[in-house]
Amino acid sequence: MKRPRTDDVRGRDGHFVPTKDRNIWFDGGTVVLVADNIAFRLHKGLLSEFSAYFGRLFDEPQPAAPTEGFDGAQVVRLTDKAEDIARLLRLAIHGSKRLQASERVDFPLVASWIRMGHKYERQDICAKAMERLVSFFSDNLKEWLVAHASYGTPLISVMPEEAVGAVNLARLTGTLTILPSALYMCCQLSSKDLLRGVTLSDGTIEKLNEGDVERCFDAREEVMRQNINSMLRLWQPDTARACSTPTFCKHAL
Repeated sequence: MKRPRTDDVRGRDGHFVPTKDRNIWFDGGTVVLVADNIAFRLHKGLLSEFSAYFGRLFDEPQPAAPTEGFDGAQVVRLTDKAEDIARLLRLAIHGSKRLQASERVDFPLVASWIRMGHKYERQDICAKAMERLVSFFSDNLKEWLVAHASYGTPLISVMPEEAVGAVNLARLTGTLTILPSALYMCCQLSSKDLLRGVTLSDGTIEKLNEGDVERCFDAREEVMRQNINSMLRLWQPDTARACSTPTFCKHAL
């Protein structure tokens, strides 16, 4: 997903400082959040009311940061992706209408809502987004087969490589019902993707932890064995010992 257009902000000495996000910048704002060198300016009161995490964060001493062009507003640097923060701030500003809507959205947006809701202590956001994720990575085989065949459900669209992110979200939130279908999809990925990770739309790498990589390689071996056994049972069928017409039954099978 492309970033919104931004205005470059440079100090008098010419050094690069955080750039203003055109869509989330309020001139009267009392705090500037900086993520990936993108600056978002809002009111502390709005953010503190939206998330207790922000309230505690604003009370903590912050490392020195460029303040030119920010009119004395407090500057807080975050370790999150700029796009993740932008998505969270849109919920803070505009409310959760899109989150609550029944429209189908892409996996990256749902994953972002889950990560941000979990980190910034908005369990309502996290839970609502998890409903979308679980609608695809169901522990009901029939439901999952339908979703997998159409790359999504009415609530979310999912590409095969995004199963890696789903596994990590399951680990993050403790939603273990996601793991069987998500890990099974990971087993279909290449060894390179399992070992080195998959490249996301923003260029970052998403990887499984070592334990889940091992599970996928072990599962591949077992799935291959079961596939071979299934094929052998088709071509060399066995009948029950009590069968009174084994020749006929084997032919029928």
